[in-house]
Amino acid sequence: MAEVHQSQELVFNYRNWRGTESTRRVLPKRIWFGESEWHSGPQWFMQALDLEKNEIRDFALVDMVFTHPPAR
Repeated sequence: MAEVHQSQELVFNYRNWRGTESTRRVLPKRIWFGESEWHSGPQWFMQALDLEKNEIRDFALVDMVFTHPPAR
């Protein structure tokens, strides 16, 4: 597990387990490998603070598309 010591806002398009796509704004916390309740099969995840929902969430890296420039 890789901890993030200094976090910068990331913006990306994300497709959740239901197939719904949305733009997400997050502050990354850590990267981890494993399975989750919503994603079967071992894979890479990013745990992050979702800035819209103000909750810690796990995002499957395979479902992330970075089309936005980094926040400054």
